[in-house]
Amino acid sequence: MKSLAWNLSPQEFANKLLDMKRMWRRSAGGSSKRRVADLVRKRSARYRRFFGYGKLPLASRETAIDWIEAPPESVKVVIIPDGETASYSKTRKDARRLLRKAFPKRDDAIVELISSRNADASSRKPPAVATAQMGRRTVARAVLLETFGAVICPGLTPEKERLLRQAGAQVFDNELLSLERTSPSQGAKASDIWHLGAMNVFSARATGLSGRGVLIGIADTGIEPSHPEFSGKKVYFRSFTPSGRRRRDAVVRDFADHGTKVAALSAGRNCGVAPSAQIAVAAIFTKQGDGKMRASSAQILTGLNWLARGGHGLPRPVDVINVSWGKEAETKGLYDVIRRHSLAGILTIAAIGNDGVDGENRHHCPAKFDIVLGVGAVDKNGATCKFSSWGRVHNLQDGWKPELVAPGEDIICAQPRGEDSKNGYVYDNGTSLASSLVTGSAALLIEKFPKVRGDAQALKEKLLKLTNGLGGRETIRPDRRRGAGSLDLSGI
Repeated sequence: MKSLAWNLSPQEFANKLLDMKRMWRRSAGGSSKRRVADLVRKRSARYRRFFGYGKLPLASRETAIDWIEAPPESVKVVIIPDGETASYSKTRKDARRLLRKAFPKRDDAIVELISSRNADASSRKPPAVATAQMGRRTVARAVLLETFGAVICPGLTPEKERLLRQAGAQVFDNELLSLERTSPSQGAKASDIWHLGAMNVFSARATGLSGRGVLIGIADTGIEPSHPEFSGKKVYFRSFTPSGRRRRDAVVRDFADHGTKVAALSAGRNCGVAPSAQIAVAAIFTKQGDGKMRASSAQILTGLNWLARGGHGLPRPVDVINVSWGKEAETKGLYDVIRRHSLAGILTIAAIGNDGVDGENRHHCPAKFDIVLGVGAVDKNGATCKFSSWGRVHNLQDGWKPELVAPGEDIICAQPRGEDSKNGYVYDNGTSLASSLVTGSAALLIEKFPKVRGDAQALKEKLLKLTNGLGGRETIRPDRRRGAGSLDLSGI
């Protein structure tokens, strides 16, 4: 009875006992249902006998524990060893078994492991990634990302990190990734769109392809749903905090403008390649500072997990994911996460980066991963843009990135109306835009060849066949800067 205070009112005791019941079931060394029921019955009986109560009131669903959302800097990302091919149920068992190494039953700290599905289920629940104090014991709520075999966990001491690594896990800090803000030019009109013609999108449209029945996943700054590009389109949306928790407000919005641009180029009505495709947007870049948007590792992973998992507002897992961001140094653990996406059959398409003027090997992760389709940029004349990065494939001696290129300079983009745009469109540059156009093209391929849905490698190979060769007017290693060449949908 040590963990349940005697000086509680019957209602407080019932609420506390409900919390303890959840704790016993969800802790790393979780008890069986029969054992938990026995513990609840015995403690309830002892309390009633002590105070002379005949019956306890029903417990309130509101939590009796004073949970505090974990600050982002206290959060760690734990990758479960060899979890990429496991089922969800086995992943949960493996996660509990792993955490039990660092949180034994009689330890002063407890970890309560909840699935990402349960974390999303109700806005009335306590924060998904949080800590609390229960007597002498510290309790941490950790979230299991079932798709990746990863855990977002607060409150890990150096000793517990050591024990987890000793058990074969990877443990990473919740580091920040920045998204550079661009300087778009005004005066753009939807009628001036040139990139669709340059890619021969209208040849694909002539065959009846528009992305119908395909669900595109976008992890970015959000989306402005009221923009004309998305008129009549169903947009699935979730936003996440730096600690990895789903934001409880359900307002669909763009925390900057980048997400609106890439979503419209993939599936917008006027400037998009696949106007009939559906969109699921995970807003992960939500914090602004020094002219940049920032996302934490926990935000990135929980956003990608939602896109790959489906559920709670998303009818099914997405068919392809656009990642129009990255950084030169590898974000720890990101390779394992993307690999598990690929094993699940979801192709990730990523921007190669905009640091090409600084020379070779300034390209970005995740685009330089072998399991990701990296995209560079070309201009109106078909020449590689000077800013388009290139370099060797990550962790491989042979092979270069990007694999192909697409229009990425002076692109007419959708822009949330404001100071930067009077009519909702601007000119902008970047491999982010090229990546979005390739993602829309992937939706057309999935529509035409349904068998490539769920086969990331087959989809990637079909995209690489839709290129027009090296071409262009190159001065430095054209094959290394352009890959298979510029995307051309005339042969679809």
